[in-house]
Amino acid sequence: MREKYSRQEILDLIWSLPISKVSSQLGVADSALSKWCSIADVPKPPMGHWIKKELGKPVPEKPLLHAWNDGDEPEFSTFDNLQKMEKPAKAKSLVKPIPAAETVEASDSSLADGEFSIYQGRSFHPAIEETFKDLDKSKTNRFGRWESTFGFDAQISPDNVPRAKRILQTILNMYLSKGAEVKNYQRWSNSRSRPVLVIDGESIQFSFYETATRHIPPLRRQSSYMSYDGHRRAYMASINYTASGKLELKISHVDPYSERMLKDSSNKSVEEGLSAISEIVSDLMVKGRAERIEREARELERERLRKIEQDKADEIERKKRQWQELQENASEWAALQEIRAFINAVKADRYFRKKHPDWRLWVSWASDQVNRRDPIYKIRNGKALPGAPI
Repeated sequence: MREKYSRQEILDLIWSLPISKVSSQLGVADSALSKWCSIADVPKPPMGHWIKKELGKPVPEKPLLHAWNDGDEPEFSTFDNLQKMEKPAKAKSLVKPIPAAETVEASDSSLADGEFSIYQGRSFHPAIEETFKDLDKSKTNRFGRWESTFGFDAQISPDNVPRAKRILQTILNMYLSKGAEVKNYQRWSNSRSRPVLVIDGESIQFSFYETATRHIPPLRRQSSYMSYDGHRRAYMASINYTASGKLELKISHVDPYSERMLKDSSNKSVEEGLSAISEIVSDLMVKGRAERIEREARELERERLRKIEQDKADEIERKKRQWQELQENASEWAALQEIRAFINAVKADRYFRKKHPDWRLWVSWASDQVNRRDPIYKIRNGKALPGAPI
């Protein structure tokens, strides 16, 4: 691996692969590489560049490098420049809540450039306010967590609520300024709707969780009882927990069930991990869209096979109905022949004719009734053949 790279070489690298992958290949931090690009006036791909390219959408071409007129042209060193980078100041402890008295006016976020600061303002998006509007420190479960009933899914201790609000607002500021929208989404299996961030038609969910730690005192026998088999059983004292103060930010797409997570650890906090949020969201968007396209293709194939099976069933039913209609017409025609024979027999009886002078009216009426019901007579008058395909 080389030690130094020119501005043009860095430009070629970051426009051929995402900065996170380039920095991984060079063995440096992506935020440091991004900051060096800003200092050295090396144009970086805009936010959403790689996901648009993945989906076949038009993306801007690699720009030309601006001339450097301020002395010698800088070079990126994988060994020296990183130590010389001026790191942004951070809070002494990001895990502890920030008191309200220490809040300052909001500062603009630019997560896409790798240089950003956590939102420190006093006003929050309505979806965030809705999430924490019924916060009650006395309403925590046995793990020390308070659970939100509206808005974003949050299972955290009340002390970590200020952190969660600022992290959410930082993320929303980043994407809302780029045309994203906050909408409500409700999964068919869940009666509760949740806010999602809709970016280029893809819905991304954010939720918070806080782990719990068990109290130091070990389990102690609390009481005992005699079981049905004659043995004495002991109840154990209930385990007590407290919130650990370590946040977990879960990021997921509404279509695939996989999720990505940023956690508080001994090396990095959730706030520090937000430098990778753009890459995480872009990856979830690509996977989510691919999953949806694949699911829609499966649904179309299932619908096609269902239609084939339905057409087969309809054809069987049609043939069955045609045969049944033919049988019914034949049976009715045979029954009408008996009635015709009866009418002819009555008409030929001379005693009947002598007894009933108006016998011709009766014969005409009876013959007309038979003809109206005769399938052959109906066919002569334009009715379709019995059992003929429709």
